[in-house]
Amino acid sequence: MNVKRVLIVAGEASGDAHGAALVRALSRLRPQWRFYGMGGERLRGVGVQCLYRLEDVSVVGLVEVASRARAVFSAFRGLRAALRERPDLVILIDFPDFNLRLAKYAHRLSIPVVYYVSPQVWAWRRWRLRLIRRVVDKMLVLFPFEAEIYRNVGVPVDYVGHPLIDEIPPPELCPTPRTEAERALSGPRIALLPGSRLSEVTLILPAFLEAARALRKSDPRATFLLVQASTFPPDVLQKRVDDAELNGTVECIANEKPWWNGVDLAWVASGTATLETALRGVPLIAAYRVRPLTYLIGRLLIRVSHISLVNLMASRRLVPELIQHDLTSAGLVRRTRELLADPVRLQIMRAGFREIWDCLAIDGTAAETAARAVLSVADTAEVSS
Repeated sequence: MNVKRVLIVAGEASGDAHGAALVRALSRLRPQWRFYGMGGERLRGVGVQCLYRLEDVSVVGLVEVASRARAVFSAFRGLRAALRERPDLVILIDFPDFNLRLAKYAHRLSIPVVYYVSPQVWAWRRWRLRLIRRVVDKMLVLFPFEAEIYRNVGVPVDYVGHPLIDEIPPPELCPTPRTEAERALSGPRIALLPGSRLSEVTLILPAFLEAARALRKSDPRATFLLVQASTFPPDVLQKRVDDAELNGTVECIANEKPWWNGVDLAWVASGTATLETALRGVPLIAAYRVRPLTYLIGRLLIRVSHISLVNLMASRRLVPELIQHDLTSAGLVRRTRELLADPVRLQIMRAGFREIWDCLAIDGTAAETAARAVLSVADTAEVSS
């Protein structure tokens, strides 16, 4: 039996989910493989021996990383030591500031590296393409436009489809949105998705909660769902709701539950959650805020006109974006009222979401396609050794 030891590293909630689906697919094809490394609840749930927890290292921003520096450096040193024990293969999932450094070390040890979920080289730090070409044996990307970027610079790449398409049916099979008349009878129902990292929640959630308070004051029938990522213990966001004295106004719900049913609009921290929300047919406002210094540095480096994946995929401003200083409770309330009062705009938004779904759909599942690409790298390395 050809037992292979695979080091897999995910540092964010979305990477944890993508990694778990990939491990399940690989385990069906190669049940003798053994997986270990760093991940969260989902990777642990599919049998990965997690030497380090992503909950301890997940952070966003060039400045914010300092708050978790000790945990991040400890995990990096430990995983670098694990590489010295020569696993047969390394699978790195997103989390580029951390994972590209691991990729360099694995390359020096001649360990094959598969990178799943591309760094956002199309948005900033394009110089990373030179490093990726040198240290990554295969890049697996989720968006068609990313594959073209890598092919143009000579990086081996496969477009494997987006894992969300495996989970989310076509829009016409999703629940029908509530009509304007139905909303008028019971009041608007709004979902709050403030992010999967503590740093995001700390900076974004206060504006969400204050906007919920303001909307509730003008329409006491309005209801709110606060969607909590799996990276947090169950009571983390509930405590913030309690501290804001919004108990009875804002209900906390786990991300794994079907929070989108009957939701008229969502306020979403920019990231994978914006794409998931759109693919489920829920109109949304994308929001983001980081520390001031991180924002100033980002302004100098980022080279895209939109920050949300929805608008990037649509190549236009399909959904509103409230970024940094524009992310205020007053801004959220104003945009929310404008959208809910404009059924034509909501219809245009949902039509755009369907276009995105069609663009991302592939034959088979993303996890299976990615697993076959991983196997091709492993088989090639075995023949070469």
